[in-house]
Amino acid sequence: MALSISIKRKSQIWSLDLMVAVLIFLCALLIFYKYSINVIDVEEQGVEHLLLDAKLISSYLVSTGYPEDWTASNVTLIGLTNGEIRLSKEKVQQFSSLALSDYTNSRRLLSTMNDYYISFEDKNGSLFEIEGISSIGKDYSAENPDNLIKVERVVIYNSSIIKLMVHVW
Repeated sequence: MALSISIKRKSQIWSLDLMVAVLIFLCALLIFYKYSINVIDVEEQGVEHLLLDAKLISSYLVSTGYPEDWTASNVTLIGLTNGEIRLSKEKVQQFSSLALSDYTNSRRLLSTMNDYYISFEDKNGSLFEIEGISSIGKDYSAENPDNLIKVERVVIYNSSIIKLMVHVW
């Protein structure tokens, strides 16, 4: 009688399959991790850039500008005060008309490539008008930006303390 012995070779390479699968999973996890970290870094750099821009714009606006008694035809740097944080209604009017007529040029004069919105508020947080002007620039609420930075500066207008609000996105 012949004995037939059959050897079944199941699961002999199971450990090799497991190692390959774990290696593929770890590579995918590493790629995902690297990608997500880079996305977060880019967003943080964008916010930091916007914050720097907003601070610079607000600093320019509370200065006299250049030249000191600038007009729309000779302005190099827009400033809205007399150098002692007192707003000049003439400069506010000229800046408003400049922004309405050539918004792109007004951004260049503020040394920014980002959009801006300037508004004035009284101590209660209500809009404050200077010769009928309560805001200058693009309205950010219409655009719904992902990142919006707001910087507040305190200035004086006609013996009243008001806030100069600079929004950048």
